[in-house]
Amino acid sequence: MANSANSLCVLQPFSQVAMARQRFLLFKRRDLLGNLLGEFIDASLI
Repeated sequence: MANSANSLCVLQPFSQVAMARQRFLLFKRRDLLGNLLGEFIDASLI
């Protein structure tokens, strides 16, 4: 029982890091999509 609790304590920060990394990648991808959309709108206005 104590062993599984230990592994949970060890995995907790890793899962938080993974979540933060995923969130960062999501924001990055959204930013990239926004830039592409902006360029497309600029091109269509010209």
